[in-house]
Amino acid sequence: MFSEITFPIFIFGDGDCIVLLRREDVGRELEHYDVNDGVYIGYDYNGRPLEFSVDEDMVVGCMVADSSVRHDELLRLLHTRLSDLDYCSYDKSDDSITKAMAIGIYAETNFECQSFFGWLRSIFPRGKGKTQ
Repeated sequence: MFSEITFPIFIFGDGDCIVLLRREDVGRELEHYDVNDGVYIGYDYNGRPLEFSVDEDMVVGCMVADSSVRHDELLRLLHTRLSDLDYCSYDKSDDSITKAMAIGIYAETNFECQSFFGWLRSIFPRGKGKTQ
């Protein structure tokens, strides 16, 4: 049995990067003919490769392809995409910052702000004793 995907997911294809925050966004944002043509490669937040599929109703889905972790490969692709942006300066030695920058820049805009900010707070927890 395949393990559950850790969102957000990072999808690369045709020179683009797409970040999806929720499972239901996969079918809305990815074109079934591109999936059938093998245009996309993707990783979940933990760096596990994703496998994309199209069902008989032409609905796109995805799952973790295997249990291997290709974190370095994911970060290499993210660094390449982010380095193409002149205005984007960040600490390349901090994996969480790299991922947060990519999420902020490449996330699709059809998500609810509350869910995005809640997720963002969850990966950057405040230290004890700090005020909000």
